Amino acid sequence: PLKLDPTVFNRYHGQMAHASDVYRVAAHVLSCVQYAEKLVEMVAAKRLGNRRRWQVVTWIEITKVVLRLALLRASGQRMVTGAVVPEREVDPGSLGSTKHMEQGVDAKKQWKGGRSRLSFTSVREILQQAEGNADLGAFVANSPQNAERIAPASSLMHRLNALGLTGELLFILRPLIYVLSMRKLGANNWRAWALSLLIELTSRQMLRSDINVPRTLERDEMARRKWLFVYYLVRMPFFEQFTEKRLSRVAMWCSNKPVISLLGSLIQDYQPLWKQYYFYTAGS
Repeated sequence: PLKLDPTVFNRYHGQMAHASDVYRVAAHVLSCVQYAEKLVEMVAAKRLGNRRRWQVVTWIEITKVVLRLALLRASGQRMVTGAVVPEREVDPGSLGSTKHMEQGVDAKKQWKGGRSRLSFTSVREILQQAEGNADLGAFVANSPQNAERIAPASSLMHRLNALGLTGELLFILRPLIYVLSMRKLGANNWRAWALSLLIELTSRQMLRSDINVPRTLERDEMARRKWLFVYYLVRMPFFEQFTEKRLSRVAMWCSNKPVISLLGSLIQDYQPLWKQYYFYTAGS
């Protein structure tokens, strides 16, 4: 059978889950909570009322904080990514050429290291494919090994120092602090909105100061977290005072235009959800 090279993301989370039962269980439970949180909040709002809904939201955020702290500890104080379960790889482009699929993986054409247990193309196979015209120097130059493809999971992310660890803890605790501040000050209170933004900015700066040269997973996670700042545009009270009117004008302008009228419909459909439900704009 054809063996696909796993992505860096899958290798990291797969090896972490294999090495730690705590990591595997926490990752799967966190993933289930993230998938169900919007539905749970909507059911709670309909069946239990607004006050009890906020209690349910608070307990969901507490659960997520506990699970992320468990992942942080089990990973050896490394960043906790947004998704924590390996993805199923179904990209047809990753299946290789038809010739490679027909040939499969032939053990005779591979050399496996005795200590590392890693497989490499044998020199004999290179010579046979080149039909006597092999240039080993060119082969090595044109086929560099990506260090992250063979590195252990522990080296795919930096172990956070005190500054970075504080920033990561702030990022993990930020949603819970935001919910508690909204319950105390009100969902439309500017201080709760500003406090959440300040915590997230502080966390980002601490992590960037600690990780001078981010690796692939860290770079992707930092990019994902940067996009989370967009949610502040659709969170109350900023949404009600600034964003809502502008989005409504955009939706009205798109409504009579072919194709892009779908965008206007989406905006109109999501506007009440952004205003009414926490998890649609939580970014947690």
